[in-house]
Amino acid sequence: MQIMIYIFWILIGNFIAFIFFKSQQWSVSMINPDFPKLSKSLIVGGAILRWAIMTVTLILALRFSLTAMLVTFFTFIVVRVFMLLRWQNLINTKKKQVV
Repeated sequence: MQIMIYIFWILIGNFIAFIFFKSQQWSVSMINPDFPKLSKSLIVGGAILRWAIMTVTLILALRFSLTAMLVTFFTFIVVRVFMLLRWQNLINTKKKQVV
């Protein structure tokens, strides 16, 4: 039963990393140079919201156990790095196709 709880926290770490990544993509796509104040507040507000969600998630995991919190954080970081690497690879692939 103990392993099922850690699998749950691994899934939560994956989900939070995905939400982080998608919300950042959305925020960046909404930047408009014609509205600099709105763009700044969107980016800063989105960052604060994302980190608040991550903080609450880690606090909930820590209430269960230190290991659960570390598993969640480690999963979040690893999945996030893989998503960024994959996204970077897709951008480089598109650049090569255009040239």
